[in-house]
Amino acid sequence: MSTRLLDVVEACCHNPFITVNGSSAAVYRSIGDDPPTLLVDEADTIFGPKADGNEDLRGLLNAGHQRNRTAKRYDADANRVESIPTFAMAALTGIGAMPDTIEDCAVVVRMRRRGPGETVTPYRHRRDRPALRRLAADLSA
Repeated sequence: MSTRLLDVVEACCHNPFITVNGSSAAVYRSIGDDPPTLLVDEADTIFGPKADGNEDLRGLLNAGHQRNRTAKRYDADANRVESIPTFAMAALTGIGAMPDTIEDCAVVVRMRRRGPGETVTPYRHRRDRPALRRLAADLSA
């Protein structure tokens, strides 16, 4: 259910970067001067009880809502400090609550399972995505 919502967001957002359980280093290095929109599916596997906290990724997401909050890393090969941008919009999906530090800066959308008498038309990438991409172009304009 939340994965389907992420499909809709992906079709409507700027420069989507979708990942499932991406490493902190990969996510950090994917942000640049034209930052992507980070779309993290299955975020409960990143921050859940068996995930060792992922403090680097949590720090990136906490700092990423504001410009000019760079992460500093030392590049031993170049013998210099590297400034890595962290600003990027993000959408996370998962089962259950995210850590408080993530939810405090978030718009939280709680979803529910479809009721017994409810029906929905299934999302079909090939059929539905073109209309969403047109909407994205209108939003961008």
